[in-house]
Amino acid sequence: TDLNPNDDEIFHFSQSTNPQILSDNILSFAVTDYFWIGTKLGIIRLNRDLATLTSYRRPFGDSVQAMVVINDTLFIATEAGIGKFNGVGFDTVLNLRSPVQDLAFYNGNFYLATNKGLIRYDRQTIDTIWSEPTQTLLADSILVCGMGGANPAKADWGYGMRIISDTI
Repeated sequence: TDLNPNDDEIFHFSQSTNPQILSDNILSFAVTDYFWIGTKLGIIRLNRDLATLTSYRRPFGDSVQAMVVINDTLFIATEAGIGKFNGVGFDTVLNLRSPVQDLAFYNGNFYLATNKGLIRYDRQTIDTIWSEPTQTLLADSILVCGMGGANPAKADWGYGMRIISDTI
């Protein structure tokens, strides 16, 4: 049965069992024809058979914080900005000086959650939507933004959640 630990096999991937794994510090996932695993030191492409993997060490910056798939093309977000998988390696889409926490694609634009705010990139221009720290994004029929806080010592205080929508 699906997701039943009593009869399912669990595969454990780690550096100790496979030196091709760049880091055991996993930050993000995406799925195309492959499983993509973002780590602190790059990205891993895992075939669907779970037997073959390819590592891309520091493809565009170090930490692959977030990924998004657009029309079967993989885009990654790192502390250096946005990169795009070209079938062999990664090309620069956008250089950015603020580390990216999360990445989303909504209404034809990239949105980047950063400690310096929410950034919109339409492949030509960069706009700062707001300057409050933004942690996480969810894009569907709306764009949901999970905000950070200005005072890390106060875990219960932050800027809340914001929604960007043409339909609400």
